Amino acid sequence: MSLVWFSVLGGSAIGMDSAGHTVLVNAVNEDYTRGVFVFFAQLGSMGNVLAWLSFILLIVFVATSADSALLVIRQLCDTLEKKRSLLVWSITMTAISLGLVIIADEKLNRNIAVLGALPFAFIFIWQIAGFIKALTQDLLQDSERL
Repeated sequence: MSLVWFSVLGGSAIGMDSAGHTVLVNAVNEDYTRGVFVFFAQLGSMGNVLAWLSFILLIVFVATSADSALLVIRQLCDTLEKKRSLLVWSITMTAISLGLVIIADEKLNRNIAVLGALPFAFIFIWQIAGFIKALTQDLLQDSERL
């Protein structure tokens, strides 16, 4: 679905820009978060349907991501305290998310996303090091057999 979304809509936006329609380019230069809605407005009544569909898909994406995060937290928590810790984490994540939506500061949201992803960068590097170590050991064992 993402491939279709980016191919069709992105290609259409590029086509509009190439044809000299400056409305979309001006909207993106002014505030790039409005670009998709200006693009949809150029499509007439189908644009309204696509705007609502994109909004619904965004809500589904956020809800699915939050549900996945809570599933992982539930699996990591102690079994006796699962329900209480899940409730606390759910309330905490909801409060933080609502706070970020109410504040509506794009730079703050971006910084929090980067800070949230930073530990996973270290885990990823650690996994690469482990993969290289295991691969080296495997190659050495194979060479000893020969």
